[in-house]
Amino acid sequence: MKNYPFSIVGGGVKAQASIEYLWIYILVVIIAVVAAYFIYSVFANANSLLPSKCVFDYGIQCEGIIEASNASSTMIALLGTNAQPYPIYSPVLYINQSGSSLEANCSPSIVKPGQPILCIGKMQKLEPVFGYESGTTILKASYCGYNCNQGEVQESFIGNYSSNIKRLIVPKVSLLIKPLNNYAKSNQNITIQVGLDIFGYILPVANPDLISSNPSISILYNAQSLSNGFITLTSNGTAGASTVSVSYAGLNANTTIVFIPEYPKILITNLLSSNITAINASNGKEITFSNFSLPESIAASSNGTIAYIAVSGNKVKMLNLLNGNVIGSIKVGSYPSAILDENGYLYIANSGSNNVTIARENGSIVKSISTGIFPDYEAASGNGAYVFVLNLLSENVTMINSLSIAKSIKLNYVPYAIASNYNGSIIYATFPAINQVSAISTKNGSVLWQAYAGLIPFGISYNSKLNRLYVTDIGTSSVSVINASTGSHIGSINVGFLPMFSSTSIDNNYEYVLNLGSDTLSIINASSSGVVATYPTGIFPSWVTES
Repeated sequence: MKNYPFSIVGGGVKAQASIEYLWIYILVVIIAVVAAYFIYSVFANANSLLPSKCVFDYGIQCEGIIEASNASSTMIALLGTNAQPYPIYSPVLYINQSGSSLEANCSPSIVKPGQPILCIGKMQKLEPVFGYESGTTILKASYCGYNCNQGEVQESFIGNYSSNIKRLIVPKVSLLIKPLNNYAKSNQNITIQVGLDIFGYILPVANPDLISSNPSISILYNAQSLSNGFITLTSNGTAGASTVSVSYAGLNANTTIVFIPEYPKILITNLLSSNITAINASNGKEITFSNFSLPESIAASSNGTIAYIAVSGNKVKMLNLLNGNVIGSIKVGSYPSAILDENGYLYIANSGSNNVTIARENGSIVKSISTGIFPDYEAASGNGAYVFVLNLLSENVTMINSLSIAKSIKLNYVPYAIASNYNGSIIYATFPAINQVSAISTKNGSVLWQAYAGLIPFGISYNSKLNRLYVTDIGTSSVSVINASTGSHIGSINVGFLPMFSSTSIDNNYEYVLNLGSDTLSIINASSSGVVATYPTGIFPSWVTES
């Protein structure tokens, strides 16, 4: 065994200790470098840590700043509010950033107290995307006094800012406005979102100026709406379309909103597809109830839960609208063609047996009343006192009061449809063969007036709120609006192809028109005489009612 001097062994121990120390030193250096790089990376990308901000010493409340750059330009947009109690005009923004200057035009030209100021300009040099810059601002504007007719003293509002450098997506600024929901019932609200699209980045705005073309539309502001760019619009109960125009910081935009009828269900019989269309007017959702043989007309119970459908043969089926089940049927005369529910009683016109079956809503028969030949159409007075049955082939009307015949009213020219005024003193009839509509006194049967309605008039409805008639003109696919007192023509409304049936809503705010040729339902705002909604139906829609 070889012996080594102690000094050699000791030198080996020292060498090993030196190597270990060196590795520890290197490891510490590596950790320090990694940490330094991490810290540098984080602070170099301060965009992820520091939000953009801007502050003016006085007079201007800064709402936000966006600075964006690409390969060709760097643009800055500053949004502020006039925080003074008087207006200013001709505002111009000057910016100094890292030795580079910018002069930005601002809008609007006259800024009232509390109104926004938007300034947009282009930098002289490029800034790196994802960087973080700061600068000073001077907003110069002329003092207006209280009416912009006094004085032209220029004021300077001094401030500073710091901003992330975003990527410049689109080098323009625009105002955005859009409804969050596309529709609302006429007694509910619609929420719209208003924002500035600045270089492709959306900035919500508060307190924009909104103007509606429909005077029945109200604009509701509240603290939540003002803080996040959401504004609420509401209707006074009238359905219809309205254009909402928005003005903000000199920019303008508009959108169309729609308030639709508030009724929970609109029921339509589809003769040739042998089914029923139920439309939820609050959201446009449709439900189809099938297996109804040639359904020609329909009525709803007073509580809106049961539908009565006149089908081929001698039956009226009872449909539970809550679950879609047929819960019974009423045996009536042959070929029931029209049905009304008035004051809790059903009036069913049987065109094959020339009579009217009167039944209760539970289906029990009360009595049968003989009519003229081929009773095919029914109408009721607005006060519910009278039911009128049109007998097509005998060209007369059976007037029913208190479940009994009151009288018979003679007509001419092969009438097709009838309507009644509110108290039942006048009935109105269409005569397709001579393109006319007539007003007839129910007291003595005299013709009060007779007027041209349109080309081949078929359906007719009376609106007691406006004292107007709405007559469907098959030949022109339109609806004629007629003064019910004089017979004068007020105007025409374009609807679907071959409109055949017309009915007035319970509250007299809308007119329902069934379009035979296009298999659709048109809903007309009675006040504005415009179509506010169109819904598809089944094949050959023949009758419409509410529930």
